[in-house]
Amino acid sequence: LTSLLSNFMKKIDKNTRRASVLEQRLLEQVAANEQNNQTHREVNAALAKLMAGKKLPRSVIDLVEQAWCKVMFLTIMRNGKSSVQWQDNLKIIEKLLDLVEDSEGKIQEIDGVLTSIRQSLENIAIDPYQLGVLVGGIEQFFEDQADANKTAESATPEQLKPAQEQVVVEELATQLPGNIKTEEVPDLKTIDEKDLLHADNLTRGSWVDLVEELPPQVVGAEAKFTKERCKLAGIINPPGKYIFVNRHGAKVSEKSRFQVALDIKNKIIVVRDKNDIFDRALDRVLSDIRDRKSV
Repeated sequence: LTSLLSNFMKKIDKNTRRASVLEQRLLEQVAANEQNNQTHREVNAALAKLMAGKKLPRSVIDLVEQAWCKVMFLTIMRNGKSSVQWQDNLKIIEKLLDLVEDSEGKIQEIDGVLTSIRQSLENIAIDPYQLGVLVGGIEQFFEDQADANKTAESATPEQLKPAQEQVVVEELATQLPGNIKTEEVPDLKTIDEKDLLHADNLTRGSWVDLVEELPPQVVGAEAKFTKERCKLAGIINPPGKYIFVNRHGAKVSEKSRFQVALDIKNKIIVVRDKNDIFDRALDRVLSDIRDRKSV
């Protein structure tokens, strides 16, 4: 009996350590993804505030969507939104937009802005060819605009080159890591403070049963339910995402705070008592030991 118990404890300890490592890696990965998502949203929001609804050259939009957004993204990651570097990023793009509207007699200002843009893009190791194409397109726009000012004539749409094409900015397609789409929030009318309190009472290590209804086509004429025992590995803040894993540390589900509250209310998530789980596990262990002893 002593030998069986010792081997059992060693196995449990080994599995626990392995599951703990997997849980930690999972939480770090989810946290990194959420940080990318949040930073992507912040960059898009800042650029949309400056550019949305304006009619701008295609070359300027290409620069922002393909390259300058990456400068802003890395600035937040390294220094935060309250940093001087972030304010400099905004000032450069604001100055560029002002020059697009009125560049007459401002050659030195144009050169200064383009130099700052080049240096910033070089600092993030952007592809030299892409840098040349993007900045070159803006240079071409200002050259054509200067020629138009000299002749006091506006170019017709048929004469415009691709770099000078004017389009109204409705939505930016920034090429950044992360997903800017936010999760759908359940109807708050179906959730009250008591439900949210149940979700808030869940702590890391809490055990729950996730109940899922299988569709009829999977199990036959009658739908049946599956139940999986899971543990709350952690809560990622922001945005308040609950990460559930199985006994082996593998991810089972990700849910928002509101969704967890709604699922608890609808008994899709059933919170298990820790003492009840221990007692059940102990009963199974003792039963196995008795069976082996009898054999």
